[in-house]
Amino acid sequence: MKNLLHIIKKEFLQFKRDPKMFGIILIAPVIQLILLGYAATLDVNIVHTLVFDQDRSELSRDFIEEFEGSGFFSIEHYVSDYNEVTELIDNGEVIVAIVIPNNFEKKIQRHETAKVQLLFNGSDGNTASIVAGYISNITAKFSREILMEYLSAGGTRTIPSAQITPVIRVWYNPLLKTRNFMVPGIVGLLLSNITLILASLAIVKEKEVGTLEQLIVTPIKPFELISGKMIPFIILGFASVLIVITAMTFIFDIPVRGSIYFLLFACFLYVLSTLGFGIFVSTISQTQQQAM
Repeated sequence: MKNLLHIIKKEFLQFKRDPKMFGIILIAPVIQLILLGYAATLDVNIVHTLVFDQDRSELSRDFIEEFEGSGFFSIEHYVSDYNEVTELIDNGEVIVAIVIPNNFEKKIQRHETAKVQLLFNGSDGNTASIVAGYISNITAKFSREILMEYLSAGGTRTIPSAQITPVIRVWYNPLLKTRNFMVPGIVGLLLSNITLILASLAIVKEKEVGTLEQLIVTPIKPFELISGKMIPFIILGFASVLIVITAMTFIFDIPVRGSIYFLLFACFLYVLSTLGFGIFVSTISQTQQQAM
């Protein structure tokens, strides 16, 4: 047991003296948190929009107000011809153009289908698909409101039974925020970096400098040598995980739902598997470049 503690102490001293490992252990998690938590986001909060209202009716204005009131769409341009629409989309000033045709209000009043043209800047396919979903929801909501008004005017206050209204509920990530699935992924990423990469590098480094042979001929038993080199990585891995979970909870407002003990137990099992693979990599590698 005494030999094991000495090896663990030696490994921590080696971490302190090696700036490369120190950077991977402490600086890399911070950079990953910043990039994946703030920079790498697929959320669309502001949609730059233009409107080409050919109908200029009360209903068309109400339809436009639905977009303005959603909180996602910023209507920055009102245009009067298609040339302006094309120019603004080509210049990248807007993401979507809403074109309301003539007779929009009259068709609705005649209980006919009124079509609205939507022109997207598809250079960013992910953004375009998300915006299309926003527009579909707003349009469906506007249609339901018109239907209810006509039913109320006719003395009917219930939606006809033939109409199906879906009620959608999203589990686990109700607001569909990117950071809610990006930031928790850092836990697995950190464990892989610290236990897999660093463990293999630490053993291969002993080979390169020739100290591994010196350790083998000492009275230290093989299991003490391997355990002494692996335990520090387990400690550092769990320390990084706790830091990320704390930041995830208090900075990014992503709470852990369920048992924290089960999460830590699962992390422990994952650490054992990655450490085993790291040891395997170290046995077949002769240099640190090969191990990486």
